[in-house]
Amino acid sequence: MWKQAGIKLKSLLYDDSGVAMAYTVLTSLFIFMLCVSAYAMSENIRQKMELQNACDAAAYSGAVVQADMLSRLAVLNRALSWTYIETNKRQMDATVDDWLQRVVPRYERLEVEARAVNASGNCGFGVRNGDFCVCPIGQRGVCWFAGIGNTPGYVALNGQNVSVDHIRIAMGRAYPVESDNILNGYENIAILNDAINNIRNSINPFINAAVDRTMRRMTAKSGSGVLFGCHLDGKWGNTAPPSYILPQRNEERFINYAGTTSQRELDRGNNVWWNLVSTVSGWGSGGFARNYSGGELRARGEARAKRHIHTYSTFGSSHICGTTLTWEFHESGRVLFSSTPARPAVLDPGFFGASGTVLVAAKCKTGNPLSAWLGADAANGVFSAFNGTGRDMWALSTARAGVRLGAGAAGSDEEGAYRILFPGDRSSKAKYSLGNGTWNLCEDDWDAVMIPVNRAWHDASQGEWVGTPSAESILASVKSHLAPDTVYQNGIGNFMRH
Repeated sequence: MWKQAGIKLKSLLYDDSGVAMAYTVLTSLFIFMLCVSAYAMSENIRQKMELQNACDAAAYSGAVVQADMLSRLAVLNRALSWTYIETNKRQMDATVDDWLQRVVPRYERLEVEARAVNASGNCGFGVRNGDFCVCPIGQRGVCWFAGIGNTPGYVALNGQNVSVDHIRIAMGRAYPVESDNILNGYENIAILNDAINNIRNSINPFINAAVDRTMRRMTAKSGSGVLFGCHLDGKWGNTAPPSYILPQRNEERFINYAGTTSQRELDRGNNVWWNLVSTVSGWGSGGFARNYSGGELRARGEARAKRHIHTYSTFGSSHICGTTLTWEFHESGRVLFSSTPARPAVLDPGFFGASGTVLVAAKCKTGNPLSAWLGADAANGVFSAFNGTGRDMWALSTARAGVRLGAGAAGSDEEGAYRILFPGDRSSKAKYSLGNGTWNLCEDDWDAVMIPVNRAWHDASQGEWVGTPSAESILASVKSHLAPDTVYQNGIGNFMRH
């Protein structure tokens, strides 16, 4: 019996039947693991691509809205500038014309009175300001005079001597004919002010809405519970007015929005009598307005006249000159005041940095089936290639509105080139330099531009990327917003890898 058992054991030791089945089982398990791993990896790649595409599209959509709003602000600024210029010119013309229409008749009455005094004598040589009244005994003297100082035919308007003949030519009878146009002008200024302020208040809500709609549509089929957020002007989900839209405080640049200058449009008397009396102090208060700031419009004229009386006798003649009469007039004008100041907008250089960046970030659970088998700690070991830290997958994208300076003009930026750095002193085009700023919310060719994440929060207000790389701070902000309770191994470095 023992002998037979030994023989059987020897035969089993050298028996290789069934080995193929064992190898087949082991090989099949290995192949199965490879297939599952490849599927898991491809699923992660697909999810990551879909998530990244959604973030890219959402960020670009938000920047499109931002660009559209800035283009609208530029158009409104130009319309407001022209309306401001034309309304102020009309208001000055109407005010001055109303004044002069009362000054000229007063001067004419003065002239008539002086002539009448002289005519009451019997000289017969009455001449305005004529120092050649030759009497029979050779005495000379002024017959009559109307003017200012020693200049006939002039009156003093706010201390400036102006020819009455020139006043007659300049009088356009603007008042009250222009009254309706002036009222319409200030109504339009109020409408444009409201439109500018409404755009300022709605930029961030509209960007958020565009991002939200884009993300929801592009991730609707994933069924993976995507969590996303939009970072605007220093805050997640910010709907407050952006800090980079400020009141314009420089009247000359505001007038430049209309493609002209204050000297060309307003120097005809505005800067002498019609001064800038207020400046923009903030939204909802202040604004650009021009009013007469001298208290009242004042005109002055004077007149002198002599009554010449001659008597004759047999032995000769005698000349009696009456007493010289002198008098003057003062005429004050009614002053029309600007009823609605203009409140234009200007873009702060900080827009070309963190303030103006549209940042969209998203995360979702990975679709790796191995996670269900191996639990929440599957990120460790060989399967870490298929799982994001904490079984989360992340994506983020940054964009901003860019401006094409001088679009369509000779020597302008090439087609499709939009600047995402502030066009400051280092700009090749002097007219768009930091010192001039004529482009600032005057050029309306804005478009969305994708920008590198590690450049998004740089200070670009001098036309260069200034500061330290900002990817760390951006990713830290994303982590804090989208997963505040998640513990990440190896700190932000591990997070950045995903």
